[in-house]
Amino acid sequence: MRRDSQADEVAQQWTLLPGERELLANKTGATRLGFAVLLNFFQCEARFPQSRQEVPLSVVACLAKQVGVPAACYAEYDWQGRAIKYHRAQIRSFLCFREATLRDAEALTAYLSEHGGAASLDRRAGQSDQDDLPLPLSALGVSAPGDSGRPQRH
Repeated sequence: MRRDSQADEVAQQWTLLPGERELLANKTGATRLGFAVLLNFFQCEARFPQSRQEVPLSVVACLAKQVGVPAACYAEYDWQGRAIKYHRAQIRSFLCFREATLRDAEALTAYLSEHGGAASLDRRAGQSDQDDLPLPLSALGVSAPGDSGRPQRH
């Protein structure tokens, strides 16, 4: 019996790793599922979803099964309160990210001015060298995330 390739793709991309499961230890119900969705969405998209509707139901179902919470609980997750702000901060910390600041914007502006602006990014984006990102984090005075020894997703 052959499984649906789209279901396999969802399962592979949205599977919680052991270290990520530890973050769920003190969470239950809608909070547990909502946190898992935020965490995995951020890892896949490098941003948080703007609303619950932005996350496909197949993804919610996949994560619900993993965390042992009915998928229907996702509708109860509070997208406006203190908890989601705390969850976002917890996820950024776990993944070695931080919110951008005014200083970051100024550094980015200076970097783009010195290196040809958006045209420079277009040229660099086609390069294959893994260490040469379209915009080096060093330009912002930031070290690369992922140095914490946690497994990388591919």
